[in-house]
Amino acid sequence: MPYENGPDPSGRIPAGVVPLYDWGCTMWSMIDFRDPDGAMWSNADGGCWPQGISFAQWLVAAMDGELRFAWPDGVPAESEWHRPNTPAGQRET
Repeated sequence: MPYENGPDPSGRIPAGVVPLYDWGCTMWSMIDFRDPDGAMWSNADGGCWPQGISFAQWLVAAMDGELRFAWPDGVPAESEWHRPNTPAGQRET
């Protein structure tokens, strides 16, 4: 799939921002190749917003088991199940 015009024909995802990690339920972490630091973006529910971290910071969080989907206003309680590798009995409330 060519990304020079953006991965989303609707134009909601900027050109140069490429889906990197599928969280499921049409939620993605994306990398911004326009930025030399590889700024990370989130995409869900028809919206696209910057995560405020670089690709390197995103990788460190993933390796430390601290990676979470970055909602613009925090994680809604009903979306706790989107956290990967969390046993059902240990989900945060």
